[in-house]
Amino acid sequence: MENEKIRNFYSKKLPSVLFYLLIFTFLLSFCTFYGCKKGGNDKPGSETVTVNFTDYDGTLLLAKAVEKGSVPVYDNSIPEREDENGVRFTFVGWNADGTVYKNLPAVSKNTVFTATYSEAAATYTVTFIVGGEATEKTYSYNEIPFYEGETSFIKNGIYIEITGWNKTFAAVKSDVTYTAIIKKTSFSEIKFIVESESLTLSFPVGSIPKFYGAPYKKADETVSYEFAGWKAKDGTIYSSDLPKVSADGAEYEAVFNEVKKSVKVRFLTETAFLSETSVFYGETPEYGGETPVKAETDEYYYDFIGWSLNGTVYKTLPAVYGDVTFTATYKKTLKSYLLTVIYVKNGEKISKTSEYIFYGDIYDITSPDIIGYSPDKPSVIGYMTGNATVTVSYAPVSVWDGSAVSDRYESGSGSKEDPYIIKTAAQLKYMQEQNAGAAKQQYSSGKYFRLEADLDMSAAFWTPIANRGSFTNYSWSYFAGTFDGNGHSIKISAENDKAHALGLFEGISGTVKNLTVYGSVSSLSRAGGIAYTLGSGGILENVYNYAKITSAGDYVGGIVGMAANGSAIKNSANYGTVTSSAAKITGGVGGIVGNSFGISVSGCVNYGGVSSFGRAGGIIGAFFTAAAINIYDCVNYGTILTKSNGSAGIISYASKGGGKIENCYNYSPVSGTGYTGGIAGLNECLEVSSCKNNGIIKGTVYVGGIVGKITEANLALCENRGTVYGSGSSIGGIAGAAQVTVKAFTVSKSNNYGPVYNKSSSLNSVTGGVTGRTDGKTVNGALVRATVYECVNYGLVKANKNYVGGVSGAVNGGVTDKSENRGEVYSEGVYVGGIAGSNYGYGAVKSCINYAIVTGGGSVGQICGQLTSTSSSENCSEKGSFRLIG
Repeated sequence: MENEKIRNFYSKKLPSVLFYLLIFTFLLSFCTFYGCKKGGNDKPGSETVTVNFTDYDGTLLLAKAVEKGSVPVYDNSIPEREDENGVRFTFVGWNADGTVYKNLPAVSKNTVFTATYSEAAATYTVTFIVGGEATEKTYSYNEIPFYEGETSFIKNGIYIEITGWNKTFAAVKSDVTYTAIIKKTSFSEIKFIVESESLTLSFPVGSIPKFYGAPYKKADETVSYEFAGWKAKDGTIYSSDLPKVSADGAEYEAVFNEVKKSVKVRFLTETAFLSETSVFYGETPEYGGETPVKAETDEYYYDFIGWSLNGTVYKTLPAVYGDVTFTATYKKTLKSYLLTVIYVKNGEKISKTSEYIFYGDIYDITSPDIIGYSPDKPSVIGYMTGNATVTVSYAPVSVWDGSAVSDRYESGSGSKEDPYIIKTAAQLKYMQEQNAGAAKQQYSSGKYFRLEADLDMSAAFWTPIANRGSFTNYSWSYFAGTFDGNGHSIKISAENDKAHALGLFEGISGTVKNLTVYGSVSSLSRAGGIAYTLGSGGILENVYNYAKITSAGDYVGGIVGMAANGSAIKNSANYGTVTSSAAKITGGVGGIVGNSFGISVSGCVNYGGVSSFGRAGGIIGAFFTAAAINIYDCVNYGTILTKSNGSAGIISYASKGGGKIENCYNYSPVSGTGYTGGIAGLNECLEVSSCKNNGIIKGTVYVGGIVGKITEANLALCENRGTVYGSGSSIGGIAGAAQVTVKAFTVSKSNNYGPVYNKSSSLNSVTGGVTGRTDGKTVNGALVRATVYECVNYGLVKANKNYVGGVSGAVNGGVTDKSENRGEVYSEGVYVGGIAGSNYGYGAVKSCINYAIVTGGGSVGQICGQLTSTSSSENCSEKGSFRLIG
């Protein structure tokens, strides 16, 4: 680089330097010859100064003598400085004594002006010439250029392709030009025809033409079309590569093969997947397996009659025009069983009757009267579940004449070891008179009594044992001793339409056991077969009522009308009808207990029909207290009927307190308006587990196979097989509604097998296979949820209007989790889903599966018919199908 600078210096600067030296020598000689003054000129008396112009490196550019005080002029071209290492220099002026002048100043002394330059990054122009056309681009020093244009293109029908450049692209140090080496190719046109449309493309001669994309022919209902290749004009069909392009071009037409559409056909039973096959659209499928068999149950024989699709049963499968699911359908035949009743008197068989009774029927056969004898079963009542033999034993009976009163017991001192013995009707009347007459008494506390004969006390009105001395509506008295019926019976007639608190006993705070009561009890209000009221500490065990119980008021029960906290009834049954004609019910009416304020009821059965205006239950009518109530192992076979709210197979109303309903069953019809359920009507406090309903449930609103409405308490391991009918809002196979009031709870591991119908014309009817509603509620700023967990619906769910789901009709802030629907869902309304009809209000549906067909008038889905933006549905599976009506 230094040598190059030296060469440049001598080649560019030396001639001008020598020229100026010659002039300087001439002037000096001239002045000497003529006697010029220093700094003078040709004008007498003037004075000159020397001005030297130098380059940045000290090279003298121009030396000049100028008149002192004048402005020097640089007569040469503008100084230039070559680029160095990517830096470009631009002349900006002359520097003298640290000042840079664009315009030279006047000088008064010898002055040196030095050329001054600005510095900037150097850029260079690179020119690319392609096919005679040039494009330019600017690059920085040492930057490697590259060509950004197309490397191949068509121009004037010629295919031009860049194959290289005249020189290798190198780092830029100065302006440079690159010329492309090109290859030219001729083109021909290829015409592609697809159905009625054509597309002409140009391809290089000798290349293989390609049609970009997939040729398509529109399918119809029966077939689709598969591209098979291109047909040339000579008829040749090319299925892969086309021939190379010639100068004459070519024309090709797309060819398609017909492919018949196939549809999926699935075969199911009510509970299991059988098989899946595919057939062509419009063809008839065949089921290749063995004829489906449904095992008989205690209740039914089942005969396969065909395959069900959209409500129609086909003996011969029809042609199919879409994915379908056929469900095996059976004709069920109700079984009948033989009931044999054997009548025995004094240990000898006197007669026998036999008849066939259908499974599930309640039989009620009145035992015939035999003068002087009483049957141990005044009526043979039961629920037919299999062949049965019942023995009715007659024993001599002591009949009261309506007035006789003994003056003593048969024997005994009243101790546990030596109880008072009662063998005659007059002795029982004696006991009654000894334990009655004053209000709020605890009679015979610590005393023991034992019955040794059947008694008939029906000749006259029976005043209850422990009667308070009147029949007013308050101040009850209680029998506080122990009365052992010893397997005997007492017939009474306690009918007084102006009296309150009637029964064999008025109140019991002691123990009564092993006793049967029959006859009749009728009151103005408050009545029970064994007693009106069971006080705190009172125990009834193995007691049975056959008496007909009627009242114009409430607090009416087959065993007791009312039960206090701390009482218990064990292994007892009611066979008598219980009826209240009151126009308003504030307490309850029940097969075992009318109204309770806290009790344990276990192993009890009700066979008697229970009817009232409202709040009627097969076991307990109602429960209103902060105490606990527990109902275990109880069964209702009696028909429950109300005209108003509250009707259930076990308990109609339960509020305020706590406790459990466990292992209880209902087998009979339950009818009401609001809060109607197979087990409970309105349940606000009792945990429900392992309960079953087989009865038909009919109501208006809040109607459920297990509970009409549940809040604040869990429900688990329950099963409904009864048909549920509703005509209003909140109808469900397990619960009409699961709604939070304060705390979260769960409906879990419970299945519905019965059909659920809602004939309501209301737009907000809400119907579900498990729950009608599953609701949450904001409590203290937090969303508290009701949850349906691991529940399955197998039953048909059918409604006239909106919000219909296989599991939940509506999930409003609640949760439906890990649950399944296997029953058909049908509604002519909107918001119809296999799992939830509607999921809104921050509701959640997760990990659920729908296996069934879902049909609706609008907003239909296999999981949710409606899913709002505030709610969620996740990890769910669609294994069924859905369709819109119309």
